[in-house]
Amino acid sequence: MGAWGIGLFENDDAMDWAVYFRDAPSALVLADAFVAIIGVEDYIERDAGSYALAAAEVLAAVRGRPCRDFPTYLKDWASAHPEIVTPALLTQALAAIDRAMMEKSSEIAELWAEGERAADWIAVVEDLKSRLRGEAPHQT
Repeated sequence: MGAWGIGLFENDDAMDWAVYFRDAPSALVLADAFVAIIGVEDYIERDAGSYALAAAEVLAAVRGRPCRDFPTYLKDWASAHPEIVTPALLTQALAAIDRAMMEKSSEIAELWAEGERAADWIAVVEDLKSRLRGEAPHQT
């Protein structure tokens, strides 16, 4: 995995997805990233997990709670589209995050679990979940 930090946009997969989203932004693209891993019993590849986490970060930014490494080229779009936040999309985002965190069947979780900064990465993901729920951020 081409990662240079624990932030959810600090890896090649998430940044590739962010560029794709920049070129065709919509609630459907976000939902597609979530649905691609929700309920999947097979092993989830690293890229699909990263895409879902990046999509969840976009949704958090739309809610006015962006992460510290949120791509600057998506900030204007996120602040201009509060209407895409629906209870259904939030539910999908949280379910996708939980699925991406299943270490035994998600490559991204497995890769982070093997590293020295596993606890830090888990804290970043937990912070994302808090921001999506509208709780006070406690980002590391």
